[in-house]
Amino acid sequence: MSIPIQAIYETTRDKYSLRLLTGPNGPTREFTWVQLCEDIGNASFFRGGELVVTTGLSCSHAGWLREFIDALIQHQTCGLFIFVGKYIKEQDITKEIIAYCSEQHFPLFVLPWNVHLADIMQDYCTRLLHARQEEMELTRLLRSLLAAGLHQEQALQELQALELENMPFFLFIFPLKARIADEQQQSIRLDWKRHLNHLTCHYELFFYKNQLVLLLEHFSMANTDFLRDIEASMPAGIFQGYAGQSAVHDSWQELSSAYEEACTAAAAASCQKKQPCL
Repeated sequence: MSIPIQAIYETTRDKYSLRLLTGPNGPTREFTWVQLCEDIGNASFFRGGELVVTTGLSCSHAGWLREFIDALIQHQTCGLFIFVGKYIKEQDITKEIIAYCSEQHFPLFVLPWNVHLADIMQDYCTRLLHARQEEMELTRLLRSLLAAGLHQEQALQELQALELENMPFFLFIFPLKARIADEQQQSIRLDWKRHLNHLTCHYELFFYKNQLVLLLEHFSMANTDFLRDIEASMPAGIFQGYAGQSAVHDSWQELSSAYEEACTAAAAASCQKKQPCL
């Protein structure tokens, strides 16, 4: 369950008078929850992936904001919203702080004091819960299609109801070394999505049969740097064996065939010792 920061920024920028102070790379991250935090000492409670909101209530000295941001980055939160006007003035957010956040790909936003904190927290959490429901349902349907069982036609109809149109796609599989916990699955998905969100194409990413499965809308494959970036982000000891890629397919009805092709390609790569998972 996550939402791209870029998407939430674009859809609510005017509603909450949001301004992004940092560069374009940070908003490609995805957030899993919205958390109010005023005390640096509470940073250890974060699991990673949270979008943090602060009023600066505990801002007690000139270096507090930089120390606060350092703690948020260390605990792998994905961005910070600062209410400016009372405890933190906009001039307190120095060029050095903005440059540092840009270097760390850590998105930094400001919004005016007159925006109601409860409104933005409730709005974003509601959107996250809705995204969770959609993601779970979509993953269930895609897994059903991969299994090529008796309910394939029903799954296709339900995909149409979700307005997921047919598109030319590749299917990639990345075998896992062992079953991993749900929390670690979420961490891997967030890391991969940070890379994939740089692409201007649709994708779906989920776990299936002890593999990470990537459905990627067909586009020019001339530049495969993004694949190397993603593979480089894999935690050591999580993946094993060889990645597999299908040919281009044009319909979700062909999903099981694409999956079989990717599995066959992975087996062939293993025999030829090509493209190992990191």
